[in-house]
Amino acid sequence: MISWLLIFGLYFICMNLWAYSAMRSDKRRALTGDWRLSEFHLWLLAFAGGWFGAKRAQRVFRHKTRKEPFRSRLNRIPRWWLVSACLVTAGVQYGVLPHRLPDLTLPSLSLPDVSLSEMDWSLSSAGPKLPRRHRKPPKFFKSAY
Repeated sequence: MISWLLIFGLYFICMNLWAYSAMRSDKRRALTGDWRLSEFHLWLLAFAGGWFGAKRAQRVFRHKTRKEPFRSRLNRIPRWWLVSACLVTAGVQYGVLPHRLPDLTLPSLSLPDVSLSEMDWSLSSAGPKLPRRHRKPPKFFKSAY
């Protein structure tokens, strides 16, 4: 069984690497004069879980450190995460949200309850037939359309 903690951990690692590489790419594009990534795109990556990577890239590459709206919005993201965590916790506490996450197991295949002796093993191109109780009823009337 796959753990939710493992999935969240891999998600945050991937998002941080993506945000770090996006900030690095934007800095390189700024130096070469190419088309740049939008601030909204960078901020959205940081908000979706890549804040640590974006903040690290901001310091390593000295990118967007003086641009005030971007910098203040980037610094507000952990506060939004804290508020979201409090709302989820309150929702679980007051019964609005479920107490447990569902298990990440694959659903089992549901096969009809048929024993091998009940099946028709005649030689046909369609293979063995199910007993009459598991067959679909025939269609007597065809649609006019």
